[in-house]
Amino acid sequence: MLEPGARRIRFGNKGFLEVAGVGTVELRCETPSGERVNLLREVAYVPGVAENLFSVKKATAVGAAVVFVGEVCEVSVDGEIVLRAEENVEGISVVCQPKSTWEDTCLLVREAESPVLWHRRLGHAGYESLAKMVEGGSVRGVGVKAEAFREEKTVMCEPCIIGKHTRTPFPKESDSKESTEPLELVHMDVWGPMPVTSKGGSRYLATFFDDYSKLSVVQPMKRKSDVTAVTESVFARLELQFGKKVKSVQTDRGGKYVNEGMTALLGKKGTVQRTTAGHSPEQNGSAERLNRTLEERGRALLENAGLDPKLRAEAMVTANYTRNRVPSSVHGKTPWE
Repeated sequence: MLEPGARRIRFGNKGFLEVAGVGTVELRCETPSGERVNLLREVAYVPGVAENLFSVKKATAVGAAVVFVGEVCEVSVDGEIVLRAEENVEGISVVCQPKSTWEDTCLLVREAESPVLWHRRLGHAGYESLAKMVEGGSVRGVGVKAEAFREEKTVMCEPCIIGKHTRTPFPKESDSKESTEPLELVHMDVWGPMPVTSKGGSRYLATFFDDYSKLSVVQPMKRKSDVTAVTESVFARLELQFGKKVKSVQTDRGGKYVNEGMTALLGKKGTVQRTTAGHSPEQNGSAERLNRTLEERGRALLENAGLDPKLRAEAMVTANYTRNRVPSSVHGKTPWE
């Protein structure tokens, strides 16, 4: 095994990943002469890589011959074919393996698709939402049927359990009315401070939730006082994307929102500000529910991947990204649809 940091591998995006260890791997594959077991020595274990990559350069360096003919790749040693791969629809050479072994490989082995795998890939989204996503055609390339997602609903996800706290749900705003168009009402809040400063230097998150489309925007901040500048930037982006102006916002009565800077910004834009009563977070329940969802899914992502808590902000931003690409329970469509 290698000591941490003793070796790194550079990838096509010019990034580097650390090799956690080196060992020997047994690879079963189908060849023209039948099933064969190959021992691959000095295989680098890189936790950050999703696929098990086979190095053509490494193979030729030890005397193997690698030939690509049409959609087939064959690796030979002393004239005998020891490994065969066929090109898939994505143009990637996939090792031909016996049915008893792993499903697909990318000159390697890929984890078989399953409801749990997609649940994790999409930020620990709910199985019912994933089922609706498949039924509605909101996504392509998911090799799992809607029924399979629904059958998985009763199976406990440990990272999700760890990510959630037992707290009373925030009810819907009692005085709210249904919005009829995007940006008619935007709920705003600030989440934080984080227990530890994130890798990017932030300790807070400014969250924005469009009442009509259910689109959410998250922006990490170093200081709570940055919220006015962040709000101006986010509104400019939303108004450009939707082709509409933000008509009204819902916030709490905290000093981060009730101050001269925020009042001046909203006044200049002609945006009406609605504030909650003191100590009444339930009156801004949409924002509070969004914060909780992102917090729980972000924690689940970190737990599932065994990542540093300092990546909390980045995990919550990722959770928000996947949230916007899964159908909402209200419309049955993704916010972007």
